[in-house]
Amino acid sequence: MIRVRRATPKDGEDFLKLILMASPYFSEIFSNKAIGRLFSRKSNLFSYTHTFFVELDGKKAGMLLGYDWKTKTEENLRTGVLLFRYLGINMILKIRDFLNLNRKVGKIPEKAYYVSNIAVYPQFRGKGLGKILMETAEGEAQHSGSQSVILDVETKNEGAVSFYKKLGFRVMEEFTVPISGKDLSFFRMEKRLK
Repeated sequence: MIRVRRATPKDGEDFLKLILMASPYFSEIFSNKAIGRLFSRKSNLFSYTHTFFVELDGKKAGMLLGYDWKTKTEENLRTGVLLFRYLGINMILKIRDFLNLNRKVGKIPEKAYYVSNIAVYPQFRGKGLGKILMETAEGEAQHSGSQSVILDVETKNEGAVSFYKKLGFRVMEEFTVPISGKDLSFFRMEKRLK
């Protein structure tokens, strides 16, 4: 039995595992503890309030973190302030990486819904759960008045790029973001909603 539900603060451990599976470079910018603390709070871009879990036979199988353009505008600064609070001096050391990432990845145009992160545990892949999560995102997008769903995916993640194309997404642009001395290459992908 498959069930999609909104996350609760109790889902923090699985959220952390899955978000680092989706975006391993996060551990180079943020501490795992900071990500966990953000997840358990409302009104920030990593909050459980923006997260959905898919379960298969009562077991957490995957998650999706997403929000619309209004939420990004309202919660972007607060997310940064909370990160400074949680990371302290370490945030100063990582400020360039954080700003580089925030400037490009996650830049959301008006009337768009952004899929920040999506991941399914390896043992649950191939069962259509990622598609179900993306359909959930599309429903949230329509509910928010968004006209499109957008996401950023690393260009080297060929499986994910192919998956998104099968769902009707198309590549809009390619860009790089310098993080911890490495250039990460991303595709911005979009699916227009009817």
